[in-house]
Parts: sequence; structure tokens; C-alpha cells
Amino acid sequence: MKNCSHRFGVLVLAAGASRRMGRPKALLPWGDGTVLAHHQDVWSFAGARQVVAVVDPANDLVAVELKRLNWANVIANDHPEDGMMSSLRAAAGWPHWRKGLQSVVVILVDQPQFPCSAAQDLLDLAAHHVDEICQPQCEGRRGHPVVLPYQVFAGLASTPAATLRDYLREIHVPRRVLELASSWWLDDMNVPGAYERILGLSAESGRLA
Repeated sequence: MKNCSHRFGVLVLAAGASRRMGRPKALLPWGDGTVLAHHQDVWSFAGARQVVAVVDPANDLVAVELKRLNWANVIANDHPEDGMMSSLRAAAGWPHWRKGLQSVVVILVDQPQFPCSAAQDLLDLAAHHVDEICQPQCEGRRGHPVVLPYQVFAGLASTPAATLRDYLREIHVPRRVLELASSWWLDDMNVPGAYERILGLSAESGRLA
């Protein structure tokens, strides 16, 4: 599955409080491990030069899991209450990204159901269009993971934009989409019912691994 020519890193956004879920979404069971472990396996196997997680440093349970996984690249978001853009700004300003990256894949921690095959197709698309934003779409709905050219990603450190969508709209960088067969691959697991539904669909489709 690895694409050796495309130099990309992966950013897993995992600093949310998971209040509606009632427990950390990063630690939900998935396959033989946790959601965090799944992301580490999938994106490492895909050929990422780095797999980086943004977390709330006050979340001790997530810290324990990261240590268990020997997760080397972790960014602390000291203001997770400010939402996803605070994590993106912290990550874009992090000084330890590997030199020479062409792209950064931004993935929400609560999307472990995104298929490995679709991830590979998205990475292949980005490898051929490294100066463009690439993301999946189904029935006109775009979502994560989104592949950002490195300079576009770096610009998040200083943007005044309130959301990632606003930022991408303002910079006028060309965008390409990967058409998906199923819209639920783009869903978030924000509440227990959503997690159970996505877990069941993933198991039925043989993608729970």
C-alpha cells in the first residue's frame, strides 16, 4: 500500500473532550485495539513519514494509550476548548515536522471507518496533484481526511480564519475530490449511537481491522 514517492505526514486530531460520547473517542474499541491504534497502523502502513496526534495534555487516559503505542509524535493543544482550529494552529506551528514533506493528511480521530483502499486512492490522487487540496466526496458532500499541500498546511499557524473551511475558501488553492461509494465513510462518531452504527457497518463490510 505504501507510496514511496509521495512524502506526506498525517495529523490525527484527537484533542476533543468527547462530552457527547461520554468517554474519549480516541480510546473506543476498534478491531483488536483502539481507534488511536487503528489510525497509527493504517497511516503508517500507507507510507506516512510521520503520524502525529494532537491531544489535550490534561487527558491522562489518552496519554496512557499513546505511551502504550509508543506514539512518538504528539502535540499538546493547551486550549482544546477553542475547537478544531486551535489544534490545527498548534500543529501547523509545531517545529518538528520532517523536512521535505509535500503534504499533510488531516484526519479526525473519530473516523476510523475510512477504508484503507479509499485512503490509498486519496493518497495516489494527492501524489499526482501535490500543489492542490485533495479530499473525498460522496453525493456532493466533502469531508475528511483532507490532504493539504505542505505550504497550505503551514499557513494554518497564522490564519485568522474561524474554521478550516473558511481558510480553504479564502486561499483559492485548486481542489480535487475523490468520489466515494458510501457516504457513511465520512461520518463522525460524536455520540454512542453513531459509534455503534458505524462499528456495525464496518463489521458488515469486512473493514473492521
